[in-house]
Amino acid sequence: MSKEKKKLPYEDEFVKWLEEERQVKPITIESYLNSLGVISQNLPIPLHEITPETLRDYIDVRRDDNTSDSTIAKELRVIKVYFMFLWVSERVDELTYFKVKNFKFKGDFSRLPKVITKEQVRAMFEQIDPGGHTGIRDALIMFLLYRAGLRVEEARLLDVEHVTTRDGQIWLPTSITKYSKEAYVPIDGENFKKILNIYLKKVRPKWAIEGENALLIGMHHINSGRRMTQEGIRQRVKKLAEKAGLPSWVACHALRHSRATHLLDDGTDLRIIQELLRHSDISVTQIYTQVSKELLMKQLKKHAPEEEPIEDLLK
Repeated sequence: MSKEKKKLPYEDEFVKWLEEERQVKPITIESYLNSLGVISQNLPIPLHEITPETLRDYIDVRRDDNTSDSTIAKELRVIKVYFMFLWVSERVDELTYFKVKNFKFKGDFSRLPKVITKEQVRAMFEQIDPGGHTGIRDALIMFLLYRAGLRVEEARLLDVEHVTTRDGQIWLPTSITKYSKEAYVPIDGENFKKILNIYLKKVRPKWAIEGENALLIGMHHINSGRRMTQEGIRQRVKKLAEKAGLPSWVACHALRHSRATHLLDDGTDLRIIQELLRHSDISVTQIYTQVSKELLMKQLKKHAPEEEPIEDLLK
């Protein structure tokens, strides 16, 4: 049996403050707690004792783990929210709060999203166990993250009604989307539809406990029959990537990035990709044009023909 997750200092009070004073959505609160859990694991001191010095050490630790600066920046923003709570609830003094609040992080945010090739995506699908219920569910996870371009938390929070109330579409209500904007995402491809139907008719009914509305159901340990956790989904994707011999950085979000890049390579209009990924600004989507160019250069270099015989011309 897995260990119970250790609570953060003043966790209940922090959650209540976010809900009542800041009107923060449950999905965002869960994201905050997950980030704070990661931070806590990488610090030698309790969260409420953080100083600018320990934050600098924390950044070094995360960079050593190859964590992107954009992820580190997000975690630092969460720390600042947490310290605002500590300050307004008089658990830290004003000077301590402002030292953390004013901490500056000069990260490198120019790095492009990492993507994998279509062949590598196919290799991940080929690692799925064809002989059991877990394989059908893992295939559905892959389709949701790659074909539908969902964020991992959006996939996790899907209920059955979100994929059955609209013909050929996934309904994303405001309660589960990143920017509180309702969206409809096409169930793209015949194999996607077939796997979804098999899962809904033959797999999910045998595993979901009574009253559970979640689409993706856990099939292992204490979470069996209930909504999958973020970590559970990540582990399934990681396992497929490892079995396919892919780099260690390949994870859930890489599938979303890769889907956008592959669509662009196939000539899909940038506005269509923006609609699929639900970017509020087209400039966010445009970063994939740079990724596509980089991927092209790598492929050309890898499959370059023999150099032309022009030695005499170069003398």
